[in-house]
Amino acid sequence: MNTNQLPYSKRLMFAYLAMLALFFVFNHQKRTQEARERAPITIELLPDGFSIDGKEVAFGMTMDEVRAILGKPRRFSGDRTFVYHGYALGFTDDMGVVYLDGIFLDRDNPNTTLLIDEYAFRYHGDYTLVGDQLAEIAHRHDGKVLESGALTMGNHYVLINPRKGSSNQIDTIFVFSWRMQPRAVTVELEADGFKVEERKVRFGMTKEAVIAVLGEPSRREEEEDNASHRFTYKNKFVLNFIDIEGQYLLKDVWLYAPFFSDSRGLFAELSINFTDSFDAMVAQLKSVDVAELSYFHESESGNVLIDFFDNGLMLLRNKEDQLDALSYGIKIERLYQPVHVHFTPDGFLYNDSVVSFGMNEAQVEAILGAPDKIATNDSVRYDYAGGGISLYFFDANQQVGSENMLKNIVIFNGQHTWSIEDNTFSFALTTQELVERLNGLRQISFDRSTSNGRELFRLYDHHLIVYEDPEQSAGRIAWVAYRTYPYTKE
Repeated sequence: MNTNQLPYSKRLMFAYLAMLALFFVFNHQKRTQEARERAPITIELLPDGFSIDGKEVAFGMTMDEVRAILGKPRRFSGDRTFVYHGYALGFTDDMGVVYLDGIFLDRDNPNTTLLIDEYAFRYHGDYTLVGDQLAEIAHRHDGKVLESGALTMGNHYVLINPRKGSSNQIDTIFVFSWRMQPRAVTVELEADGFKVEERKVRFGMTKEAVIAVLGEPSRREEEEDNASHRFTYKNKFVLNFIDIEGQYLLKDVWLYAPFFSDSRGLFAELSINFTDSFDAMVAQLKSVDVAELSYFHESESGNVLIDFFDNGLMLLRNKEDQLDALSYGIKIERLYQPVHVHFTPDGFLYNDSVVSFGMNEAQVEAILGAPDKIATNDSVRYDYAGGGISLYFFDANQQVGSENMLKNIVIFNGQHTWSIEDNTFSFALTTQELVERLNGLRQISFDRSTSNGRELFRLYDHHLIVYEDPEQSAGRIAWVAYRTYPYTKE
């Protein structure tokens, strides 16, 4: 029937009935959708993933693989979270590899149950029962319950976060998640940095250069007013960057006692595992004859400092006498450009800038610029090149109101060089080699050796001092100083 031939009133009635039918269809679909969302869902946790309505999903799957099994998500949260009816799936970007690493539910999923064996966990479930249940589950699956409330089972872990009630007492479950353990990695320590899965990272790299090698970190801490920035790579390792003359450069890498990972450090063909006895590990390191390993120092807290490839390696001990953290980093001053100091009869040239003994602080700043750090004790110390070079100012007259005058310069072991006329020296020399070369110069005369590791020479009308710390670096030069003696003032 052609409705155009009907009277206007009947055509209007048909239009109204059609709209009413569409409304009922839409309302039915909406109620069906809401009913589906309110319908209880049971998710069974499996050793390597989980099962929903007979559909098994494994951790480590790609986004496309998950969509092929579970269908299109209800919505997306951020770049790496699929939200379905009753649960959400989290994906991780692990150094460029994106894979499924967890399923979780919270207050948006009150009708979802996560099933481990015969134990069921739900949002708003009784948290007071969780402890005993987790202990039983851990016993069955050769896992353990951590102080944080987490349960490890094989290569995965369960997190059950509590909510505190009005009386500040823990009463109900707030978040429940079943997650994949991060992939373990080996961090190989090298002379100029480290290597992760054949990806080479060097100390002194910019943040952008590091990301180009390792990919985006899982967490970035980059406050503008902070002198250091931090990248975290999926609970495996942490990179710290420091502001060097307006640019953030990589200074060290940290491996922490893994929450759920067996990542390890590897250097000098030795492996450092976080499950080993701390004392046994240190004893093994001391017994190995490796030229790059030198100077072991144990602090009062039990931590051990090691000089490795002229970088700082630190092992931190926990209460159980196991390794709590490992850090490996470059000496800060080596991130600065090398400085060459040429000793002269009146003072020295600092990268061709003329500085004379007897200058006051303002005169030195006018030539070299503001120091990186100023320290005051019996003297005033100006640190340049990140602390690799220090200038000392003393009160020449020792009178109230008198000026501090430049007395000496100290160059610490590192990349800096120094020279006397046409003879250039570096810290690549051993103490003995340097002393022999100095004794062969006509401008220098040997003065004396001291009991605390100092070799004193007379250079022009001043003192040249070579210091070796026998407790820390036997055979290596710790620092070289050039100082006026006695005090001079123009």
